[in-house]
Amino acid sequence: MTSGFLVGKYVFKINWIMLSGAICGGMTSTPGLGAAIDAVGSDEPASGYGAVYPFALLGMVIFSNLLNRFL
Repeated sequence: MTSGFLVGKYVFKINWIMLSGAICGGMTSTPGLGAAIDAVGSDEPASGYGAVYPFALLGMVIFSNLLNRFL
């Protein structure tokens, strides 16, 4: 999470509010999104979450299938 935050903030220059939602989406953590929304006081983290969540979910499905085949 820390490395993802640092890369997003300093390499890609993403706003930290949007980045907090994107990190929660990458972890598929809906409670984390709720905490980020409460901490910020607006719904801005939800847009970062929504952009990343489908890819994280797809990655989990692909990784689970690969684990099942090789183990």
